[in-house]
Amino acid sequence: MKRVSRRGFLGSVVGLAGGSLLLASGCSGSGGGAGDGGRTDGSDLAETGDGGTGGDLSPEILRRVGPDGKLLFVCIDSLHPAVLELDAAGNAGGGPGNWLMPRLREHMDSGAWFRNASCFLPSATDMNQLNVVAGTHSGLTGVISVFGQLTGWDAAGKALLPAIHHSMARDDLGRPVDTLFHAFKRRFPDRKVAFVAGKDWVAEMFRTDPPVLDFIVTGRSVPEFRPKPKAPNLFDPKSDGDGPCDPESAWQTGIVTPLLGKVPDMFPSDEWIVDSALKLFAREDPDFAYILLAECDDAGHSLGTPWNPAEFIQADPAISLEKGCADPGGYQWVSSRNPNLYREPMLDYLREVDLQFGRLMDGLQEMGVLDQATVVVFSDHAMENQVVGKGWIPGYFKDTDYLRLLQEGGFAGDGDVAGVSASTICNLYWRDGKERVAGAAALLRAYEAPNPMSGQKECPWWVVDRKQMKEGYPGVCGPGELYHPYFIDLDKEKTLAWPDLMLFTRNGWQCPTYMAYLPTSPIPLPANVDALCPFLGGHGSVDTAPILLGIRSPALAPGKVDKPARVADAAVTVAALFGLELQSTTVGTVLGS
Repeated sequence: MKRVSRRGFLGSVVGLAGGSLLLASGCSGSGGGAGDGGRTDGSDLAETGDGGTGGDLSPEILRRVGPDGKLLFVCIDSLHPAVLELDAAGNAGGGPGNWLMPRLREHMDSGAWFRNASCFLPSATDMNQLNVVAGTHSGLTGVISVFGQLTGWDAAGKALLPAIHHSMARDDLGRPVDTLFHAFKRRFPDRKVAFVAGKDWVAEMFRTDPPVLDFIVTGRSVPEFRPKPKAPNLFDPKSDGDGPCDPESAWQTGIVTPLLGKVPDMFPSDEWIVDSALKLFAREDPDFAYILLAECDDAGHSLGTPWNPAEFIQADPAISLEKGCADPGGYQWVSSRNPNLYREPMLDYLREVDLQFGRLMDGLQEMGVLDQATVVVFSDHAMENQVVGKGWIPGYFKDTDYLRLLQEGGFAGDGDVAGVSASTICNLYWRDGKERVAGAAALLRAYEAPNPMSGQKECPWWVVDRKQMKEGYPGVCGPGELYHPYFIDLDKEKTLAWPDLMLFTRNGWQCPTYMAYLPTSPIPLPANVDALCPFLGGHGSVDTAPILLGIRSPALAPGKVDKPARVADAAVTVAALFGLELQSTTVGTVLGS
């Protein structure tokens, strides 16, 4: 069965014809230090006067785009770019008139589409939502977890896990991390900036004093002109024309899905977000808007992801259908990584995501918002299906219980090593006794467990120590991508703790979420367990680094680009287009024509 890793994905994109855009992007280093602050205002770009259709971007074009056109970021959280190659039935080989996501595909084809783009590790939400507006990676911000992050230990030795906020972020010189929100407000102080988010904590990360956002709309920050969100049906959305007949497994409807349904204010539907964004534009007409559509991620964790058709096989035994329902030809496909992952509900949620994206674009077009606008459409990471055996019990985590392994090996005691982990990324922090880290790394690298699919023993993770974080780990991370020189070397972790080891799982293995090291969350979780592996789909590791990235702008020629791009490139490119200056260190490269 074909497996597509990040390295394989980045090396296999072929046949991408057309487009005059060129780019070059590294995964590490600094775009600017104390001398120039990572200046990306376009002042060093050659003047060609060619209208932005070829050659280098011209400062005249940049100035014309910036003041006159609006700026719009649209994130489709967790979307794997390979989904845009699928046909309407979810099979390989889509084409014009036969795409699974026709509206999104149409939009990407109309602009500069960077077909070989990836995020930085960890391939998760919070850090890459920051990277895309700051031109950075975690080695230059310090944001390396989701929702909450370990900052240190209290007097009693308990791990401190406050909510992640922009105020935590510092660059390699200790300066506050600058973002496009800050730079836009400095240049255009009277222009309005809005953040409409399907994940409230991401928007709240940028609630600052003084504010850089004029409007924040989330399911928990509901404006007076909007009703509170209701729980979406992830597996049978409104657009699902065969909802009464298409099958879902009990795991897909009964594990993560009902938990998310209990807190719709944290996980509102894309429909609610699109309606809120359109009403906000009609009332306030912001000049810079960031819109986060999160339903793809919510559903991916709950139901799985269908991006790799080679993963799916005919169900054996066959899936029983409701009485009177006929199989149109796609109901019997299940994931070979987990026989409880039926493909049809995965396709349904992607069709719904595409529908809502189309509604957003249509509504903005009708209001004239897209006239001369620069629109960045991206995903912050991808998603993969977690591997389990046929006898899998939801929440089972014995084979990847790394804290138990360390305790049994004498490298961790009771509560002196924190495991902040979920899905396919695990951060380990030693409160004291750091001389044990090297031995712990050796034990974890030597550990093997039987792969639930093949039965063959294998190590379920890559183990990255601080030396590798700093120097790079070929095939996993670039130099400095996971190492923060300010917090580690200069601040000595007084302000923010840094992982001593990081585990990135291989082949769809899932790390346990340890309740003792879970940031406070309103999501109702079982109180009688110490840890669990609840996700059907997950992300954070190497294989979920491919992302969607496209920029449609009057200053950029449309076309498909196959050279590697990174999520940080979006920020420095937009800064160049709008004549903005990012005043902290960046690693992104201008994606110029």
